[in-house]
Amino acid sequence: MAGEAGATVRRRQLGALLKRSRVTAGLSHDDVAGAMPGMSQPKLSRIENGRGAIKPDEVRALLALYK
Repeated sequence: MAGEAGATVRRRQLGALLKRSRVTAGLSHDDVAGAMPGMSQPKLSRIENGRGAIKPDEVRALLALYK
């Protein structure tokens, strides 16, 4: 159980970081969904709220987009 709780916390922290980065870049959910194949607005919302899984390649792609 402790491992699951830790993973949830890390997922929420990553989501918050990604959301801050997106907002700082001045991008909306729709902007990101349109720029990234396989990324929909609902999927991005789940990721940013810590409720959705994300692959390392997707994290890198999002961060590259937010620069």
